[in-house]
Amino acid sequence: MSSTPPYQSRLIPYQKEIFHMWYNERATLKTIQAFLNKKSVSISLSALSRFIKRRQLRNDPHAAPKTKSKRSSHSNGDQALSKLKKLMQQNPSK
Repeated sequence: MSSTPPYQSRLIPYQKEIFHMWYNERATLKTIQAFLNKKSVSISLSALSRFIKRRQLRNDPHAAPKTKSKRSSHSNGDQALSKLKKLMQQNPSK
């Protein structure tokens, strides 16, 4: 077992493998725990579950940033506006 800096999970080096097993392979917590035990990482099922829950919505700081296309958001807004105008023209009394 290697030492980690304070407040840093020892599961971070295995995060990609854990998420791949959990989401793509639909592995159980016990299966992931066994995988980690083979890597000499001893962890309880509750700690593993908390790690997955807390990190599932976080972005990987080492991953390339995701960029949004301004054009697609404008076109969606333009489409919604044109649909609204059509609806208003069909029912002018309302």
